[in-house]
Amino acid sequence: MNFRSLVWLSSVFMISSGAVLAQDNTYVSMKGGVGSAQDVDVGDGAPQRRVEYKEGYIVLGAVGKTHGAWRYEVEGQYQQHEVEGVTNPNTGLSLAGAKGEASLLAGMANAYYGFDTGGRLTPYVGAGVGIGNLKYDNYRTNSGQIIDDETTALVYQGMLGLDYMFIDR
Repeated sequence: MNFRSLVWLSSVFMISSGAVLAQDNTYVSMKGGVGSAQDVDVGDGAPQRRVEYKEGYIVLGAVGKTHGAWRYEVEGQYQQHEVEGVTNPNTGLSLAGAKGEASLLAGMANAYYGFDTGGRLTPYVGAGVGIGNLKYDNYRTNSGQIIDDETTALVYQGMLGLDYMFIDR
């Protein structure tokens, strides 16, 4: 099976438990949120089907260290999305009875830089790279199975966000 797009792009709204910071600047964090996955073309050779996804969920945990404005961490994440629809990219016609789900289990190494504003709010940027297992589970329409496969690949992510310090350390 040829995967036309191995890049899994998500826009994610995260809710964080906040980081628990130890005296040696080590922290542990847990996050969860709603994600949106990029449409993907699947099929042998030329794209035969375009798969569109429903909003899904993402959960992750990380352990890291802070050093001034920098944070470095190791992260594990899992995200899952159900198939919303399947179309023929050549004709644009929808195929009835689309079902299946996509999931990603990944281990990442991330780095963040926080911009000191002098207040409780800290904007940050970050980037990460790792290895991920992308699984296409039982994609099918009323006319039959399209794909049921998985692959392991290099994964990467970019992050933008805001941290808010609720209590002084």
